[in-house]
Amino acid sequence: MAAGLQRLTPALNLPKGICGHWSASVLKACRRNRLRLWKRRSRWPYSFVAALETGRTSWTAILDAVRLGPADDATAVTAAQLREVVGRIMGAGHWPPGDPRILIVTDAGYDVTRLAFVLADLPVELVGRIRSDRVLLRPAPPRPPGTVGRPRKHGGVFTLAEENSWHAPDHTTGTDTTRYGHAQARAWDRLHPRLTHRGAWLDHEGELPLVEGTLIRLQVDHLPGDRDPKPVWLWSSVTGAGAELVDLLWQAFLRRFDLEHTFRLLKQTGGSTKLRATRLGRSLDLAHVRHEALLFFSGWR
Repeated sequence: MAAGLQRLTPALNLPKGICGHWSASVLKACRRNRLRLWKRRSRWPYSFVAALETGRTSWTAILDAVRLGPADDATAVTAAQLREVVGRIMGAGHWPPGDPRILIVTDAGYDVTRLAFVLADLPVELVGRIRSDRVLLRPAPPRPPGTVGRPRKHGGVFTLAEENSWHAPDHTTGTDTTRYGHAQARAWDRLHPRLTHRGAWLDHEGELPLVEGTLIRLQVDHLPGDRDPKPVWLWSSVTGAGAELVDLLWQAFLRRFDLEHTFRLLKQTGGSTKLRATRLGRSLDLAHVRHEALLFFSGWR
C-alpha cells in the first residue's frame, strides 16, 4: 500500500488549507491480536500520514503508512517518515519555496521537542500536547557586566501543575466556540525542557541543545456531553508567536480528531476492517485499532 501511495502523491488533488495551501496528518495506530481475553495481547503499532482539510469538514486522504517494529525508536521512525513524506510533497510541487511552513501537530504520545530538533532543517514547525506534570525552564537571565564564571544555561522553573511557579503570560486570548463554549488560551514564550543524556538523547554528541518554544494552556468551558474539562497543555517549536498565531496553534491541534472520522468511515461506511499494506507485510485490523494523532497543518510564512 505504501509504495502505491508514494506513486499517487504527485497526482493527488490535495485538500487546501489556510492561505490556499494543503494540510496533512500522521496517525499512530496500534493493532491488538485478541485471540483470547485471558491471553496477553500483542500490539502492532503503525504510523499513518494523511492530508487534511480545514473548515467545516473532516475529510482526509491517507498518504503513507509504516509499521513500527518492537525494537524501533518510535521518534526516529516517525521523524524519518515525516522527512520522506515532506520530501515527496516538495518534489511534487505541492510545497514550493515561499509557501507557509507546515505545522506538525502531535499528541502526548510523541516527543514533540525531540521531533522539533530532528526536523529543524525542514520547512516545518511543531505543536504537541504535553503532560500536565511536566516541568519546563525559562531562558537564562541576562548576564550582569563583570560577571565571571560559566554563563547560566537555564532560567527559573515553570511547573505546569503549580500555578505559583508561573509568570505572567505573554499572550492571553479568548474565543467563543460552538462545541466547547468559551476557550481561553494563555501563552508563554521561549520555554524549554531540561535535557539529559538519557533515552532519545543518550547518543547525542556534544553539549545538549536548548529546544525553546511557546507553551500554551488551553481551557474551555465544557466538552461534548457536558463533561468537565481539564486544561490542555501544548508546546510549540514556534518562538515569538503573536496572539493570532497562538490561536492558530491550538485550533490546529483540534484538527487531529479528524483522523477518528477516517477510521470510522473505513470501518462502517466503507464496510472494510482490513487494510492491506505491502510495506507493512501484513493486514491491519481496523476493528481493533487504538490511535493518537499527529498532524500537518499549513498556516503561516
